[in-house]
Amino acid sequence: MHFLLDTADVEAIRAACAVFPVAGVTTNPSNVAREPAPLHELIAGIREILGPERSLHVQVVAADAEEMLAEARLLAELVGPGFRAKVPVTREGLAAIGRIADAGMTATATSVSSLGQALLAARAGAAYLIPYVNRVDVAEGPGAGAALVGEIVAAFRLHGIETRLIAASVKTVEQVRACAIAGAWACTLPVDVLEAVAHHLLTDAAVAAFARDWEAAYDGLRVDAPWRG
Repeated sequence: MHFLLDTADVEAIRAACAVFPVAGVTTNPSNVAREPAPLHELIAGIREILGPERSLHVQVVAADAEEMLAEARLLAELVGPGFRAKVPVTREGLAAIGRIADAGMTATATSVSSLGQALLAARAGAAYLIPYVNRVDVAEGPGAGAALVGEIVAAFRLHGIETRLIAASVKTVEQVRACAIAGAWACTLPVDVLEAVAHHLLTDAAVAAFARDWEAAYDGLRVDAPWRG
């Protein structure tokens, strides 16, 4: 499973990309609105960090299909390589997904909350699909979001659909684990959740024990230091 960052915070993205194997970034109107810089500066900053190979999913804000297509064209020029046009799976959004794909751009269907929406978006031409895991959990009960991910993955395999699923609205390490087991192609998550995925108390305990044993035997000598005879 790949990992994407769900944020528009340029410095947080820079710090995370220096440590973790980040495959790309997803943004939405809410996290973009929380940043003080204008959109074009945010996009330029994120693009510089990601380089041309990693993906950047930026969401359109229009409600009309034709306007969504126009926004996608403008964003494609702004983002450059790796651009993915995020489009919500509304009635107009489904129409826009097909037009964006026909225009040679890559569409990401977002705000997916049901298998039916997922199938419609995939058949409309979405290359990527973003179900909201935690929001489904809140609405339908713990585990419902990952269960939806599993349903979509199974249905896509059954029907030969190649649309890639990116689990979003992920708030806990357990949700990440459940989505990975359910077959999500990727997970997009806030930086703090990615940090939590990387951390485990057993690892900390093991590393501390290694340090104690090394200190006792070698007085804290570095590996590249001259060895004791």
